[in-house]
Amino acid sequence: MIAKAAGRLRDLVVRALRRGRALAAERSSRTLAAIAALGWAIGAVGVLAFAVSIFVGLPGVSNAESLWALNRQRGVTFVDATGTVIGVRGPSYGRRVTIAELPSFVPAAFLAIEDQRFYRHDGVDEQALARAAAVNFTSGATVQGGSTITQQLVKNLFLTPDRTLRRKLQEIILARRVERKLEKNEILELYLNRVYLGENAFGVDAAARRYFGKPATQLKLEEAAMLAGLPKAPSSYAPSQNFERAKARQLVVLRTMREGRVITRQESETAAAAPIRVQKRRPEDAGLGYVFDAAMEEARGRALDLPADLMVQITIDQKAQRAAADAVTSQLGKRAKAKNPLQAALVSMDESGAIRALVGGADYQASKFNRVTQAKRQPGSSFKLFVFAAAMEAGLTPETVRVDGPVTIRGWSPGNYHQSYEGAVTLSTAFAKSLNTVAAQVAEDIGQERVVTFAHRLGLHSKMQPVPAIALGVTEATPLEMTTAFAVFMRGGELVPAFLVQRLSDSRGQIAYEHEAEPAVRVVDPSVVLAMNSMLSRVVQAGTGTHARIAGYEAAGKTGTSQEYRDAWFIGFTSQYTTGVWVGHDDFKPTANITGGTIPAGIWAQYMTKAQNGQPSMPIPRADDTLSADRGAEADRFQSALSRALRGNAT
Repeated sequence: MIAKAAGRLRDLVVRALRRGRALAAERSSRTLAAIAALGWAIGAVGVLAFAVSIFVGLPGVSNAESLWALNRQRGVTFVDATGTVIGVRGPSYGRRVTIAELPSFVPAAFLAIEDQRFYRHDGVDEQALARAAAVNFTSGATVQGGSTITQQLVKNLFLTPDRTLRRKLQEIILARRVERKLEKNEILELYLNRVYLGENAFGVDAAARRYFGKPATQLKLEEAAMLAGLPKAPSSYAPSQNFERAKARQLVVLRTMREGRVITRQESETAAAAPIRVQKRRPEDAGLGYVFDAAMEEARGRALDLPADLMVQITIDQKAQRAAADAVTSQLGKRAKAKNPLQAALVSMDESGAIRALVGGADYQASKFNRVTQAKRQPGSSFKLFVFAAAMEAGLTPETVRVDGPVTIRGWSPGNYHQSYEGAVTLSTAFAKSLNTVAAQVAEDIGQERVVTFAHRLGLHSKMQPVPAIALGVTEATPLEMTTAFAVFMRGGELVPAFLVQRLSDSRGQIAYEHEAEPAVRVVDPSVVLAMNSMLSRVVQAGTGTHARIAGYEAAGKTGTSQEYRDAWFIGFTSQYTTGVWVGHDDFKPTANITGGTIPAGIWAQYMTKAQNGQPSMPIPRADDTLSADRGAEADRFQSALSRALRGNAT
């Protein structure tokens, strides 16, 4: 009995265990199924989210014109008066070029090496993708790409450079959208104008100018092949950085063009052997940093909405600009490298007011402060131009006599530079020798208010007090203001504002601003101009400005030295240019006895000699009765003798 009962109990336990295992297995199966279902759901949601992420935010594609300025980085290209590129800040986009303008081998070179089936695919070349994938798999590295020109274009226009599956799929979608919207030649043209080719150059025209110093329309086959080799690795293959690699890549392009029967074997071999001269990139020299800063400041005032791919045509003459920079450097010499460097500023303009040369300091890299436009300094005796011109306007003449001697005006007693006196002199001589006592007397005679009004009329903007010392230039003015005022006498009495910006446009040639000559405003009577031109000429012939003489050309001007030699000036003109030069220290400390007739006159003469070279020699209009220094000196001797005789009779 006991044995039977034990057997039944064992059977019950076994069946219970089996049932438990069965139930556990059933529950486990249901759990695994639930987990699997959940996994599939999560995966589906992920795939859906990924798919959505590809399309969300994709830009629309309208037409070719709307894509030209899309996502351009801000950059400025500066061209001179002749249209030659002289500088770039930021990326350069060159000029927009059409396929029709380019030599046929330029687009052909890019198609041969980048996308041979361009005219046969719909934006994505599956054959090229498969071939690239096979090569990359075999080599174990990414050595070949399958992107079409259309894909490269949309990557540049729309997308980030990230190497992800999502970005690649977006690239493919956008490439096909572009192909549906644009003609093939429109796509190729956009590509040629936007492809990055190293050295901050975007597009074939910018690259042609950067590397070869010419527009893309003038490229030769060997140059076009070198440019076509750059998209693969613009920095590595840039001919300015690694000519050997650029040359090796060029040969690959030429061979590919020959194999594709784009060019003949003879053309390929000739191009491969042809020498290529790569233009070296020069740092901003010749004072051009100051020029570009001033041009941008003026540009912002001329146009409210400047394009991202801004092209600024400025009035600078490169020959004159180099001459100006050389003159400043050579005349300052070691003084420009001292602990407290001696600074200089030069600005030169022609009869229209166009600035042909501008140097804002001794070293742009050391100091970007533009002393031509920003430095307000005391003009010293160069301010006497306004005193004596106002006197001529009030009825005095160059032959009017005043006595150079000790004088006190309302408690102020001016002295001459040499601390000596000439006695009775004509105003012409007093101006030529820069006699302070006579200038002070003249200003007192006609009234200092008249002098202030005259200076403001000629373009000086600073507030001036009509005090006796105004005659000696104790006010402040920038070199640009003073030079613009002196130019009035070169132009026969007409004031024309100076300008540096000729035209503002984008790389497509759309003009945002173009300078139009303003009507000249007569501010000085012609008779006063003739009298002053005679006196200004005498300064250079026999006065304080003899170091400003230039062989073969008539010159007129005025020196200026402020108190304690803090500022030294020479401002003068020929029949073609008016040029102003200032020399001094930025901290207003005295110079080493530098006067306007020394370093400033030397800078002026050296610059003007080169700037005038090749220009016709034309006389400066002036009054006949003071044409020569000899006649002026003769009149002075007569007046001096008369003065002595009068003093003797009085005794």
